[in-house]
Amino acid sequence: MIHFVNQEIKKLDLRPGQVRQEMSGSVNPYFFKNYPEEAKNKTFNMTVKTRDQIQVIPARSDESLLVAMERAGIIAPSSCRSGVCGACRSRVVNGKVFIPFPGRRAADSEYNYVNTCVTFLISDLTLQVPVHDYANMLG
Repeated sequence: MIHFVNQEIKKLDLRPGQVRQEMSGSVNPYFFKNYPEEAKNKTFNMTVKTRDQIQVIPARSDESLLVAMERAGIIAPSSCRSGVCGACRSRVVNGKVFIPFPGRRAADSEYNYVNTCVTFLISDLTLQVPVHDYANMLG
């Protein structure tokens, strides 16, 4: 259904920021026609930088950046897990990613910010993850 709806949306000539899509859980990026063949079924190294830590973890090309971090025991910010809320927004320092759905804000594209819950590795990657102090936010 997603593929059909995306084709229909293209006919409306809307700007990318006018369309939002929700993934509602995990999506296999290999099902998207524009996913690069050479990245399928690979494991890449993801360097995760947080406040004062740097960790290098393995990340499969079919799992989101967020899932890879969680599998490695990294506590990363997240909320909706569908690319809508922006809680997991992090900066790609270097490397290449695949984002199945259009609609990133122009500033995020320009400055290499992604929502980790809907972004997939297609090369080795370095990611700067913000650290939120949830204890102080909750009072």
